[in-house]
Amino acid sequence: MYFSEQPANRRQPGYFRVSTLALLAFATLFFSRTLDALGAPSLINFAHFLFVPLASGLIIIESKVRDRKQILSAYALLSLLCLFFIVHLVSALANDAGIINVILNFLLLTEPFIMLLALVSIPLSIKRIKQLKNWVALFAFYNLFLAYFQRYVLGTANPDFLYGAFFSVAGATVSAIVSLVFSVYYLISEKTQPLWVRSLILVAALWQIIISDTKLVLGSFLIGFILFSFSKINTRTIIYIILSLFLCLFFFWAMENIEFFNAYAIWIKPELFTNFDSEFYRAKLMTFSIVPQYYDSFMDHLFGLGPGHGVGRLGGWMLEKYSHLLTPVGATHPYPSMRADIMTAAATESRNVIGTAMYGPVFSWAGIWSDLGIVGLSSYLLIWIFIWQRYCPHDFSKYIVAATLTTGLFPGYLEEPSSMLFTTFVIGLWWHEQKSISKAASSQPPTSTVLPSRPLSNTQSGRTSSE
Repeated sequence: MYFSEQPANRRQPGYFRVSTLALLAFATLFFSRTLDALGAPSLINFAHFLFVPLASGLIIIESKVRDRKQILSAYALLSLLCLFFIVHLVSALANDAGIINVILNFLLLTEPFIMLLALVSIPLSIKRIKQLKNWVALFAFYNLFLAYFQRYVLGTANPDFLYGAFFSVAGATVSAIVSLVFSVYYLISEKTQPLWVRSLILVAALWQIIISDTKLVLGSFLIGFILFSFSKINTRTIIYIILSLFLCLFFFWAMENIEFFNAYAIWIKPELFTNFDSEFYRAKLMTFSIVPQYYDSFMDHLFGLGPGHGVGRLGGWMLEKYSHLLTPVGATHPYPSMRADIMTAAATESRNVIGTAMYGPVFSWAGIWSDLGIVGLSSYLLIWIFIWQRYCPHDFSKYIVAATLTTGLFPGYLEEPSSMLFTTFVIGLWWHEQKSISKAASSQPPTSTVLPSRPLSNTQSGRTSSE
């Protein structure tokens, strides 16, 4: 068997599409929580850390892409990922972190980028893009169906247990993110489908947010739209800003008049955000006050406390939850009480820390900074900036990136492989689709214009008549 991405008439026996391998790698992560819930060993939740990088590496090696610009972009993204890995190594060496810390923390943050790198390294035809989109739609509908099944068939009353396909503590939020990203993608990309069908899917995703009470998802996508609006530097900027202001005004009106939004009114008060000494900022930024107390040298300011030693997803949750698996292979965490200490200190500033992750001080951006310092946080942002500039040719993908970065204000979502991988997979597919459309348009021969014949002058007319 060998791997390729050639037309059907050029395939040989034993052929296996590299795009199919990408889809299998994607499915490995997407369904891992379902398999775990069905009784598979907890080790199944780590399988994607092995399969996704290996599959992506094989895809990149075996890819038959010929587009020079596509190749150079892939090399640039690969270079940025290598730089981020070097930062991990430097941070680990400076803080005596275990090699397993380096590998897991790096993959938690970059696995979606590795999958994107593999996807954009494949020369996909329009037909194959459509096939991959159909599979992604099938996965997304499976997740949406499960959420509704759990609510209306099983009668699950607690909204936190509306996991969809992601049976975990934060599964309801992850499921809602996947549904909303897909519904917006479907609305924008499937122009051949009736508008009412595409709108109905978006409404279904929004209703899932309501029944699962995942207000943070809705807030993230609203804030993401505002950030996206201010990123526009063209004639449409005013339109986007007006839409952003309208959404803000509607949001504040909804808090007073729509029951679902009433809960926001408890935590969202204008004076809390305009006063930088309010309880919100004192609680939210507590990590940045406490973590420097653990610094031993100037290197810690630059490279943090070491991968998994701070309050990111690995150090904040995984090392404790999976200690029976990770400790025997050399995982390290010299500050196991750090997260609890930060949460306790933040709770003394605002009791809302216990009630909502909006006030939570242990959020993704703070976690990355605590692990890898200023250099690590900057190198991670650099990857996103490159993706924005190179692989987001359309407003849709830029908006999805802005909304995704906003989720970093809440615990662990930038390090949640399931939703992040789904998001980057969609971004990669949309990039391929736009690239194919542009290529098809540029290959069209220019329309020839038939110029009207110049009327004959009287002299010419007379000569012609005489002849």
